Amino acid sequence: MTNPSSPRQRPYPPPPYPTRSGYPVPPPRYPAAPVRFLALPPNTVAAQHQPPATPAEPESKPRNAFGMAALVLAAVGVALGLVPLTGFIAFLCGAAGMVFGFLGIARAGRGVADNPGISIAGTVLSTIALVLGIWGVMVSAQSAARLSRDLGALSSSGQQPVNPVARPTPLAPKPMLGQQLAGNGTYVVGTDIQPGSYRTAGRVDSGFPHCYWSRNLDASGEVDSIVANSTTDGPTTVTVKPTDGAFHTSGCQPWTKVN
Repeated sequence: MTNPSSPRQRPYPPPPYPTRSGYPVPPPRYPAAPVRFLALPPNTVAAQHQPPATPAEPESKPRNAFGMAALVLAAVGVALGLVPLTGFIAFLCGAAGMVFGFLGIARAGRGVADNPGISIAGTVLSTIALVLGIWGVMVSAQSAARLSRDLGALSSSGQQPVNPVARPTPLAPKPMLGQQLAGNGTYVVGTDIQPGSYRTAGRVDSGFPHCYWSRNLDASGEVDSIVANSTTDGPTTVTVKPTDGAFHTSGCQPWTKVN
């Protein structure tokens, strides 16, 4: 009889291998290896099937060429502006640098160019170059004017400054004939003649190309002593002042006192 409390045994198929003691020997059973699942972060599987992303290249902006040009022109202008003779070139460099500097600042403000600091520095230095250029031009002009005056003084040191016609050699003084002066001579004011107005009919017919007269500080005949002088071919009137030292005339008809 079968014990009801004992578990029911499942019959084994006839083994293909030998048995011991008439009982079949079941094949050994080995425990199956446990299956382990790895926890992956979200989107890992999807990321494994996606191609690697290429790094984005930074967006490059064009360089500020106007600002660089302004800075170069400003540097050249400042260097040339320190020399007065090159002031005009410094002025041109400063003016052009200011134009390029403003263009560079405008382009940087619109975002089409970078590095606005170069444009600002170029504009400031161009302003300095412009000021130095104006200063150099003024100094050069003053120096040229002074040199011209000095050369004029040197060239006229041995010439008569007023009359291009050579003044004849002073003749010996001649006494007055009543209210008249002889046409040739040097007369001391207060001794030979009295201050007043004298009139002549003009140049004599021969001997002298013009009628020449001069009011002088003294009777030395030096060019520096001339107060006023002139030449004439026709009638003329000259006023001899009390402050004059001498009156000279040559090549003229007799002078008559009219006042």
